[in-house]
Amino acid sequence: NLDKLTNKELLPIYSEIPWKRVMGVRDIIVHHYFDVDADEIFHICKNDIPILHAVIKRMITDLN
Repeated sequence: NLDKLTNKELLPIYSEIPWKRVMGVRDIIVHHYFDVDADEIFHICKNDIPILHAVIKRMITDLN
């Protein structure tokens, strides 16, 4: 909903994150959890979450 609430103007500012892929993973985890590949989730947690976390922290700082 963040993208909708900001009229699709916020997320493109932080283009280093593949937002559509992030939303897609969320949908798979929530709606297709039997199809979740545990190795892929581990890879995402190990490699992608730290980058996402840093960008979200930067977003919060920028918005304050």
